[in-house]
Amino acid sequence: MTLPRQTARHASAAPAHHAALDLLVERLLGTDDQVRPAALRDLGALADADPEAREAVVRVVCEFLRSPWTARGRDLGRSGQVHEPELRRAAVRLLADHLRQPSSPTSWAGHDLDLAGAVLVGADFSGCVFLGGRVRFEGAWCIEGRMSFAGARFLGAEVSFRHWSSGQGRLGFEGARFSAGVVTLAGASVDADTLSLAGAVVDGGVFALTEARMRAGVIDLTGISVTAGTLSFADARLAGGRVLLVDARLFGGMIALRDVRLGVGVLSTAGAQARPGTLDLHGAQVEDGPILQALLRLAGVQE
Repeated sequence: MTLPRQTARHASAAPAHHAALDLLVERLLGTDDQVRPAALRDLGALADADPEAREAVVRVVCEFLRSPWTARGRDLGRSGQVHEPELRRAAVRLLADHLRQPSSPTSWAGHDLDLAGAVLVGADFSGCVFLGGRVRFEGAWCIEGRMSFAGARFLGAEVSFRHWSSGQGRLGFEGARFSAGVVTLAGASVDADTLSLAGAVVDGGVFALTEARMRAGVIDLTGISVTAGTLSFADARLAGGRVLLVDARLFGGMIALRDVRLGVGVLSTAGAQARPGTLDLHGAQVEDGPILQALLRLAGVQE
């Protein structure tokens, strides 16, 4: 029988696998800038070569991005040393590159990603695919002031941006597709800049801005298409700024405006179309008469 030999080979390989991983983790999270970039590259190569190491590598890369920037006490201007921003940019790129091809044998799609409180550089997750698992961005921020999920596909993951604030940077989901799972910005605070879902497609799952607060800035839903699933603003307080529902196509699913409060001049629905029954306006409080009339028309409610 060959089973004993295979079992022995796997057993002997396991310690080597763990030893290599431990060494690379120590180097990446250490203070020697001469070895940290190579450690990050080698972690990616280890995950590609050994599927059993993949989950651990993903956890380590996320742990590095969550680590406090200032705690390293590094002089980023010293000649010949790798700057912290460059290493963090490379770590984000490593994650994103492994999330763009879910059919690849080396894909990381479906793994849990814990980036809560992370400090990100070059936060470009455009075109990434989130198949499943839990993905956390609560408290994460990008030093360039922008995080992009343009063209990303959400196909079953639970993705949390709970209590997102404008201070964390501009958040963009332009052209993204939400087909399953949940993406939540519950309790978000939009006081400046733009939260954009322009051209996005919701054909399943949930995108939630429940209990969001906005006093300034823009929530851009221009050209959004909703055919199934839920786009929820339930219990949101939108006192100022602008919500652009311009040219939206709301032909299915549910657009939940239950118990929302809309200030004067906040909502624009120019060119929007909706199938009767897709808007839930139960308990909504709208201070602006023309906006209320526009919403009632979209909802198919007789004035």
